[in-house]
Amino acid sequence: MLRHGLIDESGKLNESGSKDLGYRIFRDESGILGFRFCNLSPIEGTGLAITQRDVRQVQLAKAAIATGIEVLLEKTCISMEDIDRVVVAGAFGNYLNSENAMTIGILPKVPLEKIHYIGNSAIRGAYRALMSQDALQEVKAIVDRTKVVELSTLKDFTNIFLKNLVFKID
Repeated sequence: MLRHGLIDESGKLNESGSKDLGYRIFRDESGILGFRFCNLSPIEGTGLAITQRDVRQVQLAKAAIATGIEVLLEKTCISMEDIDRVVVAGAFGNYLNSENAMTIGILPKVPLEKIHYIGNSAIRGAYRALMSQDALQEVKAIVDRTKVVELSTLKDFTNIFLKNLVFKID
């Protein structure tokens, strides 16, 4: 939608839209803008669509993730170029398109071969820790090295978060 001009950098749906896809923009019964991907039946209002509210929710999630990555890199004095792997866990990650996720800022901009999807790591990790003493010791070692960074208490958190709300297309 960004690439076709249907959403601007601020995340606002563009009513004029693109020449090819603008006809799919609509207003729901409460006046909220949306974009209809497809109609599933002849009944008006059914089908697959994304609304302005949905876009805002994606923006908030994207800003939180991007802010977390930015702060952690800064706190550990690591640059984006130093990252060897980006591991995406959870069922949601199975449905991400890496290039699109990097375009909107959900994933950091790294070479595609550095991105690894591992599915439900919590269940697999718990199983391994239960079944193997070595795996359990590895988990304990990771816990001992882990430090909590409370993002919301950081001095520049709000500024970094607001900067990351914007969709930037390179």
